[in-house]
Amino acid sequence: MALSTAKDHSYYLQLNNYGLVMLTAAALITECWFQGFPVIFARRKHFNNEFMEKNFKEEHTKSVSCEVPVEGYPDTGSGRYSQKLSYKNWLEFNSVQRAQLNFVEVINFIVPATLIAGVKYPLAATMIGGTHLLGRILYSRGYRSKGPRGRFLGAILNFASVIGQCGLAFAVGLLIYLKK
Repeated sequence: MALSTAKDHSYYLQLNNYGLVMLTAAALITECWFQGFPVIFARRKHFNNEFMEKNFKEEHTKSVSCEVPVEGYPDTGSGRYSQKLSYKNWLEFNSVQRAQLNFVEVINFIVPATLIAGVKYPLAATMIGGTHLLGRILYSRGYRSKGPRGRFLGAILNFASVIGQCGLAFAVGLLIYLKK
């Protein structure tokens, strides 16, 4: 198909750049998945076999007639198993857990907003999505290493990028609806 007009060329460039949008969405999804690994390591550290056997073997065996669960499942950091952690260990585990869960809470709208915004503004959507990705990395590393206070810089980038991407996605929907 030959490009005969400037309008055709513009459409081709947008379509060509949409690959960047898809890569950005894929990077966000992949980073969200990677955020689960520190949680696994924290579970193994804090809810190890010795801790679980010492604190819950008798009660668990009596109640459900099976072995004590490995790594403290289904406790998410505020349940029965966590009550036996020291305050320091509880805070450490919950900081790791919340860093990941916060991303899980946001991924459901940042990825679709990125894909929608990228239909008309692929480079802007890619830059905003990349900013969100950087914010997520800073947020989670800060939260895991310094607790809730360590998430500040990442939280600012995340908040700004979510507002920007959702606003851009809304604008794209409106422009398409109005056929502009």
